[in-house]
Amino acid sequence: MNEVGTSMSNENTYTNNRNFNLTGRLAWKIFDPTRQPNINWASESYKSYNLLFETGARTLILELQSTYFELQALKDIVRQYIELYKTNKSSMKIVLDQYVIEYASLLDLQQSKTQTLNQLSMLLEYYNRYITKAANLAEKINLDHISMIVPEEPLELTGEWNLPVDETVQKGKSEREEIQNAIALSEKKKWEGLSLLGNYIPSLGLVGTISTSNSEGYTEAPSQAGKQNHWNSVNRWNSSVMVNMTWQFDGGVAAANAQSYFKQSERSRDDARQKEFVVASQIISSYGQYELAKIEVESARQGLESAMIAEKVARERYSIGITDYSTVVLTTTTLAKSGINFSNSISKYNTAVAQLYRYSATWPEGTQELLTKLMEELK
Repeated sequence: MNEVGTSMSNENTYTNNRNFNLTGRLAWKIFDPTRQPNINWASESYKSYNLLFETGARTLILELQSTYFELQALKDIVRQYIELYKTNKSSMKIVLDQYVIEYASLLDLQQSKTQTLNQLSMLLEYYNRYITKAANLAEKINLDHISMIVPEEPLELTGEWNLPVDETVQKGKSEREEIQNAIALSEKKKWEGLSLLGNYIPSLGLVGTISTSNSEGYTEAPSQAGKQNHWNSVNRWNSSVMVNMTWQFDGGVAAANAQSYFKQSERSRDDARQKEFVVASQIISSYGQYELAKIEVESARQGLESAMIAEKVARERYSIGITDYSTVVLTTTTLAKSGINFSNSISKYNTAVAQLYRYSATWPEGTQELLTKLMEELK
């Protein structure tokens, strides 16, 4: 709005005008060659972000599962060594009493003491490993520095894998997020290049303009009388619609950058194909570990049962004087090793199953719903 103030002339007239102007402009691109490539680029970028998030989630879940299975095995081994230590401590007291009455030899007594102390040393060592692993697991799930994770569930076989190896490999190749992300990155770079090339194609649009102006006031009116006869008010409206064409020339810079993006797209495609070999290798290796773990669990179970019987028989034979304490020491050591083997075999089996879930892009029961909820919260 413009206002011209009062001005007096030599003939005692004055002028007082107010001017108002308003202009509106609306532009609409009817045809834009870069629009769809930019939309596709944004879509692939969002897809890549989600795939990276899921990849990290799967890796974290596998790490937590593997660590938890190891922690369960360590807890079970500690339990076994506590039982063995208690048994050996009681046996040492019996051997000491027998030595006092000259029923047991000094060798038997010293062997009993040595075995008991060795069992205590192993108990402390595995208990230290257990504490360290519990603290590591607490760190992985971001608990405070004075917390530890103590497993409540007993160590046992968890789940099984029912798909044959060829179907598992095919499932992994088609669903693994790492492969899909490489493909998404390839598509993203491709659309980025196409968007740059689209700048060389003319874009068409409509431009509409509308304006209004108003002017009112006195022009050279008498200063005292008759000024109403000199009042003027003028309104004007103007509108126009034009077709707009934009055509960009940059000497080939955009075309050169587009070729660079196309090369990056090809590299991402090659990366996706390479990841297929990695996925197949991971699945085949984990499937082999799974099959071996099933055999190892059964073998370790039978070995533990035999060792328990042998240790019990050796103690009974010693108690009636048929054998010396060396046999008890040997069978007890074998029992401890058999218990460790059995606990570790279960941990290996459970880890192999967890790896097959991870490498075939299969979510463990209940985790996918939790992940979906977490992703919604992050949005």
